[in-house]
Amino acid sequence: MMFKFVAIFAIGLLIVLHINSPKINSTVHVILSNEQSVIQDTRQQIGILKLENPSPHTFSFNISYTCSMGYTFANLTSSSSDETVTINNSSIFTIIETTSSTTTTERPFIPLFRCDFNTSCFGNNQLIPTNGSEFNPAPSPNGLEPPRAPTSDVTSITTPTDNNEKCKLPYPLLLGDNINNTYSNMRFCYNNTCETSNVQEMTSTIIITERAFGPLFRCDFDSACFADDQIRRTNGSEFDPLPPPSGLEPPRAPTSDVTSITALTSNNETCRLPYQLSLDNNMNPTYPYMRFCYNNTCETDNGDIATCASGLYGLVSLNLSDSPTIISHSFNYNSTPGDSVGEQCLRFYYYFTIYNGQDWKQQIDVLIRPDNDAGRGFLIGNLTILDMEENGWQLQYITFNSTFSNYTLAFSFIVGIENRTVNSTLNRTIHFALDNIELYDFNCAYVNDQLNPTTPPTVVTSPSGK
Repeated sequence: MMFKFVAIFAIGLLIVLHINSPKINSTVHVILSNEQSVIQDTRQQIGILKLENPSPHTFSFNISYTCSMGYTFANLTSSSSDETVTINNSSIFTIIETTSSTTTTERPFIPLFRCDFNTSCFGNNQLIPTNGSEFNPAPSPNGLEPPRAPTSDVTSITTPTDNNEKCKLPYPLLLGDNINNTYSNMRFCYNNTCETSNVQEMTSTIIITERAFGPLFRCDFDSACFADDQIRRTNGSEFDPLPPPSGLEPPRAPTSDVTSITALTSNNETCRLPYQLSLDNNMNPTYPYMRFCYNNTCETDNGDIATCASGLYGLVSLNLSDSPTIISHSFNYNSTPGDSVGEQCLRFYYYFTIYNGQDWKQQIDVLIRPDNDAGRGFLIGNLTILDMEENGWQLQYITFNSTFSNYTLAFSFIVGIENRTVNSTLNRTIHFALDNIELYDFNCAYVNDQLNPTTPPTVVTSPSGK
């Protein structure tokens, strides 16, 4: 009776446990012996059954458990039976925790695609690989044109050259001794070479420390400057206006040189220009715009007549049948690295005759030509009737680029009007005059600052940059 009561109590207890436990899909028959236990997953709940009677008893109940990721069950042993699974004392559920780790490797920094065209990058010859030498500028009589395509690749101008310096961009490109073949804004390598920054540093040093200021050439015609008597020297007195009764005309050539009107006179003053010239005691006739000394005298600022400093100038006279006349002088001097594309300044005074304001196409052309190519000349200045603002000496200066140390400077005197032999009114002599010619190895702006001339000059820069 007692045994039945215990059995009923145990069955009822199992039913209660079964009702209150999570469901699983199968029923397990467990055979328990004395001192054996049933253990559920401790994360849910624990059920313990202890039987006093050592005899086997069979009952069934549902076991449920919850698994978490990362846990496994081990040490489960079973014996097969049509109805039962036997759990031994050592056969309990074991929970094993495992740990996983992730290692992140940084991606290397490299381009997904690179093409420098040293090898073929695009299939089927879609682009033509070239080093650009086919587009190198070529010298020509008409000057140097800019390149119409790159003459080198990008690497050539962005990596250090053989002197461990990068190309200095832009740099001036000169082809031979022809200053007309200069391109000042080259931004590629030419023939696989370029100018680097250390050249500019050396140039700056030389300009500052080695180039003394002074003319390379000076000619005031007091002594012969141009060989073989190419130009006649005179003090101008032969052109003094004539006294009455011949009448007083303006002088048709300078009556004195430049020094006579720019240097101090005998009373320690300079000539006041223009002044009124009278050739008789009655002050009539007079010429009110005299800009030279007359008979080696002039009127000064205090109104006195003083003696001028005398000197000579160069004269070329072209009569009716005369062809244009050219005078020239060769220069040979040692240039410095800073002068490789150096600016030079040519200063001079000039004059030519103008009759009653008429343009007979009288002009003075100024040219330079390299001594190794005497057949070619480069025009750096052209003076016409428009430049003769008054009947007096005119100061002119021209900045030009000289890329060779040996060249010839030439002045050409021209009367271009036609039919002078037919029209008698045109049958008159044209006089051209030069004085105080100076050549400096600097640009004219710098030269003028140093000399501070008292006579307002006319500024001219060679339009071609030559």
